[in-house]
Amino acid sequence: MWRHGELLALLPAIAMLTLSDAEEHPPEALNHPGGPRCYYDALADGCPSSISADGLKFLCTCDYTDNKWFYVLGHYLNIFRSGEMERNVMAQTLKARPEAGGVSLDLGLRERVQCSTEHAKLWPGTNNLFDTNELYTFLGSIIYPQVRHKLMQVCVPGSMALQLICQHALLHGLKDFEAAKAYALQAHQLWQMVNKCVERQTPFPFPGLGEFLTSWTSEGLPESSAIAWYPDPNLMRGKRPEESEQHYWPCAPLKDPQCFPSGADNLFTSCSECCDPGKGPLGDANCWVGEWTFARCCRTPNDGGRFY
Repeated sequence: MWRHGELLALLPAIAMLTLSDAEEHPPEALNHPGGPRCYYDALADGCPSSISADGLKFLCTCDYTDNKWFYVLGHYLNIFRSGEMERNVMAQTLKARPEAGGVSLDLGLRERVQCSTEHAKLWPGTNNLFDTNELYTFLGSIIYPQVRHKLMQVCVPGSMALQLICQHALLHGLKDFEAAKAYALQAHQLWQMVNKCVERQTPFPFPGLGEFLTSWTSEGLPESSAIAWYPDPNLMRGKRPEESEQHYWPCAPLKDPQCFPSGADNLFTSCSECCDPGKGPLGDANCWVGEWTFARCCRTPNDGGRFY
């Protein structure tokens, strides 16, 4: 007789054998997150459904201490809540310029963000190869503090926002549809991993993003009406406390970017530290000196000038 565990172990193989006889995958397998392999064995390593609750938590958690991701969030919100006419002049706002077969953008970070077909192979804003398998490897060692810190530095939600910004710039600026599709496919891989945690665990809103990215996964290009992402502009804003466990509403977006430079290495120039309601009704008093005041730098409820 078959033991129960042995039979369960054989189920994926039986499914694949049946499929081989049919010589094709059913549509639900092709469209399943992770593809046919994950359709038949959803908990296999490298499949989105295999990610634990702790894994999801750290996939959607970012290190906001140096302000970088607040800058990305601010530009992301401005771009994707804008209408078509406003977007046509967005290149000037971002000081876009052609470079290396693509375009570079000024997002207020220490270095300009490079966008092109070749750069789509990298994590946005870095020289590191984009590889979701590496993320799954990290998730397999989530118990280690250094691994959790690495995931927070990667900041998957922020990286997705950068991918979407690059895609938009390449579509509207250079009409480079090949590069735009490359960014959409990379973002789609990440979306399949984090769609269960981004809404409750990040200040980044992604209304209707899954449907938009899926439209890029088929052969060719999406229909012209869906080639650019136009989410509900009313939802493209910093999240409120009841909408996310990591809303960062005093900093999302930054009230005055001059208060908190991107890439800050000092906690007294970190918005998430200085504008923390847990430090007091006026944030961290050690941060404020001269022209750099709480009223100037931190968002407050109804612009009341204090948290509570």
